[in-house]
Amino acid sequence: LKKAREDDVVAAKKEYDVVVGEMDGLKKRYIEEKALLEKKIQLLTLTRNAFMVSCFQTGRDVWYLQGEIEDLEETNDGLKQSMADKYVEGFWSSIDQVKALFLDLDPETLAQVDVLNKVEDGKLV
Repeated sequence: LKKAREDDVVAAKKEYDVVVGEMDGLKKRYIEEKALLEKKIQLLTLTRNAFMVSCFQTGRDVWYLQGEIEDLEETNDGLKQSMADKYVEGFWSSIDQVKALFLDLDPETLAQVDVLNKVEDGKLV
């Protein structure tokens, strides 16, 4: 009976040692996985923060460029108007020169001249 009891104690001790070994292995694996996951979390957090900064910078750049677009559109419109004004001024200046050079020109005929008219087949259209 004593021998059976000692055998049971030895078997229980072996089983205990196996279970403790498994527990130690699980603890070690848990610690390693936890460290790996914490590194992944840190990397993902840094990546997220970098993307957030990039998004804010892009938004700021877009806002700035929209202002630039408005300024360029205003400048473009101003240049178009200036060119149109110069064209019309040049046209009327040419008419004044024609009047000065050809004094005998009929004023009624000259009155038909307009900046929007064209000459087609020798006729004013």
